[in-house]
Amino acid sequence: MTTKINLVVAHTLEARPLIKYLGLRQTATTPPLYVNEDGIRLIVSGEGQHCAWQAVNYLAELDGTAAIQAWLNIGIAGHQSMNIAQILLANKIVSRRSGEAVFPTLILPALQKFGELHTVDEPERQYPENVAYDMEAFAFFKAASAISTVELIHCFKIISDNKQNSVDTLIPARVKSLMESALGEIREVVAELQQLQGQVYQWQQSPPELEFFLDEVHLTVTQQTQLLRLCQRYYALGMKSELQKLTCSRILTSMDGRELIGRLQSKLAGPQ
Repeated sequence: MTTKINLVVAHTLEARPLIKYLGLRQTATTPPLYVNEDGIRLIVSGEGQHCAWQAVNYLAELDGTAAIQAWLNIGIAGHQSMNIAQILLANKIVSRRSGEAVFPTLILPALQKFGELHTVDEPERQYPENVAYDMEAFAFFKAASAISTVELIHCFKIISDNKQNSVDTLIPARVKSLMESALGEIREVVAELQQLQGQVYQWQQSPPELEFFLDEVHLTVTQQTQLLRLCQRYYALGMKSELQKLTCSRILTSMDGRELIGRLQSKLAGPQ
């Protein structure tokens, strides 16, 4: 099994402390790409959603489907009320442009510091809501989730500015200091992602429940793919017993593919 941890960082100023700390060496200049012997890669994407999207797809194309890839977007962010140098993992990411929201699956116990993150097109100076603000996370997550399972996609932010400390006062030395202050926590998250990759490899083997469903319910090719992903997510979230209950249910024989997939999706969504 080949595994990769892909770190997507917008600016060289943010990347330099990580490059040194993780022992990364440069292998490409356009875009700037750094690697080490532990399967960690760092790409400097440039600022904004389009750049983040391109960086994710560039890294994905280097390996095709041969690797189980984890993704971590790292960088500074503004916040209405959090103190400077505090950190968070995004548990909800909202595009200000479209209003669409995505929800990372947080199963990393190392860092229990979660928060909502809004991705904006220009640096946020008003901080209208009590959330974090960045310029890349939404596009990063959308691009990575088309390639990898969402359990392996996360956004780690260090608060650099707030209502009392405007983004306009940020200087390079301060960015460097903020990134250095979070290196220990970043390493913990990376280590947990590496462990999680091994678990995902096991989850991605066809669960036995999948074969049972395929025997009992008629599914289109598209529905079979949806069902595989759903079964894998149940395993990833520790919900294997829910799948097993359904295989024993008498109502299964009366379901069609759409009903089976809808039932599994509703269980993942939780109580309405």
